[in-house]
Amino acid sequence: MIGLPNPSGATFNFLFLYKVNDDYVNLNVSSNSVSCSDYSMPPYMAQPGGGKPMQLWWFFYSEQVQRNGKIYAAHSTKIILNNTAGIHYMEINTADQLLTSEIFVSSADHYYGYPDILADQNNNVFMVYNRSGATEYPGIYYTIKPNGADNFLNDNLLKSGEGDVNVFCGNTSNPYIRFEDYTDIMFDPVDSTILWIMGEYIGADNKWKTRIGKLSIDNTIGITNIDYSLPEKFSLKQNYPNPFNPVTKISFTIAFSDLVKLNVYNALGIEVAVLINKDLQPGSYDFLFDGIGFPSGVYFYKLQSDNFSQTRSMLLIK
Repeated sequence: MIGLPNPSGATFNFLFLYKVNDDYVNLNVSSNSVSCSDYSMPPYMAQPGGGKPMQLWWFFYSEQVQRNGKIYAAHSTKIILNNTAGIHYMEINTADQLLTSEIFVSSADHYYGYPDILADQNNNVFMVYNRSGATEYPGIYYTIKPNGADNFLNDNLLKSGEGDVNVFCGNTSNPYIRFEDYTDIMFDPVDSTILWIMGEYIGADNKWKTRIGKLSIDNTIGITNIDYSLPEKFSLKQNYPNPFNPVTKISFTIAFSDLVKLNVYNALGIEVAVLINKDLQPGSYDFLFDGIGFPSGVYFYKLQSDNFSQTRSMLLIK
């Protein structure tokens, strides 16, 4: 288990790691401090209008998970560069109890808060969190960090905020309101290729709302579908990032159930990868293409069904 010092105006560069042994007769807990980059209490989340201040905390709630000899963890923190709120993500090796990786998820235009994370058997990490800004009401987002990638991919919207919160919940004497610490992400108990995510957003009536999303993930690196809305037409979007190295996201929409193929071709028009070849239900999909085994160059990806065909180009630079 890991924990952080009590909140204060101070800046810290360590966290606490607690290990419980598995001897049920002589149960004991050992503790250790793990060095990391500086972090401090995040500021209130910005939002349009004059509603209640939205307070963030740096505590770990359920934002830590252990898998394959690593602890994955994330918490909110102040981003000193632009005085916003971001997410401090860390990976800790349980064998030597040392930090092996950390990432600060931040943006000059947005405030990030209350993350929850999950890692699969292939060490791909999924994270759901809240995001807001001076021109954006607090909404729910999710992202993915493919195994081996240096950063999380771009923010994916689960549900955008619609209003300016003005209703307290709980202690009405507080000069602020917390609502975003109700995020969660988990595997489906029956199907490990399904993820369920949930979070809080502000509705048009200026009150809290909950949105639940269902994501399906590919066994390799990830094909995801949010099933709460149905697109009106087939479409294939430009991959992001582009150029890329080595992972990029290919997004497309399916208007109705169909046999869908997504293939990759080199500059000579030779098929080099079959990404998808199966029946898909209507929805918006993301596929994370890993080009680690491919040489640098221009590639083409083609989405095809009985009723639709479109091709776009992408550039792999190593």
